[in-house]
Amino acid sequence: MEWSAESYYISESAKLALAMRAYWQIRGLTTEGLERFETIRRIISDDKDIMYFKVISSEGMFYRLKSNFKKAVELFEQSLQYYRELRDKAGEADSLKNLGITAYDQGEYQKASEYYNESLEIINVLGNKIDTADLHFYLGNLSLYQGDYSTALKFYQMSLGFCREIGYMKGITTCLNGLGLVALVQGDYSIASGYFEESLLINRDIGFKHMTAVILNNLGNIAYEQGHYTKAAEYYDESLSIRHETGDKGE
Repeated sequence: MEWSAESYYISESAKLALAMRAYWQIRGLTTEGLERFETIRRIISDDKDIMYFKVISSEGMFYRLKSNFKKAVELFEQSLQYYRELRDKAGEADSLKNLGITAYDQGEYQKASEYYNESLEIINVLGNKIDTADLHFYLGNLSLYQGDYSTALKFYQMSLGFCREIGYMKGITTCLNGLGLVALVQGDYSIASGYFEESLLINRDIGFKHMTAVILNNLGNIAYEQGHYTKAAEYYDESLSIRHETGDKGE
């Protein structure tokens, strides 16, 4: 009876942590999220079922946000192997996506592209629109940082369309930032500012602190380039304050 009660508590704790994952990410509470998943993983490590691999995937995400890429890759690869053995296509696609993001964060763009496209092939069959939107956004990022602005614009616009269709606010704000970056690197400060301002309003509304800091920094860059140094300093100061508050290194 005691074992049953303890197992129920652990299972419910894991479910609660998984439900809180997006909140911790959006609010920038990466240390809290990582500590919670590390604790749960240690407790349930003897029973490597699907809940365990959902937990270590989430743990890997927070390690990535902390820039511990080696540990993140280790956990994502464990998850990928498990989901493939189980023939769980959704889990496989998610693991590939996570490996792609981690490769991208380390500047391994070819590897990231391979992971993203393999994941997208699966997602296109499954029909998950959030994942479809996310993967088009990530492919947009790849194109942007490889200097292919027209392709980046196409991917961001496609992703934004999916996001607006399903009311995916976190996706909408990141797509707007992507579109703003395309305009910014092409020197169109007016259009870039419009995208960033729209994104900033949504970020503040949903409490997405990491993206709020990113957007404020982007607006600061525009103000600086236009010679508005006092305004630029205000944007930079607010961005830096949020980064300090959330422990975001901006890496």
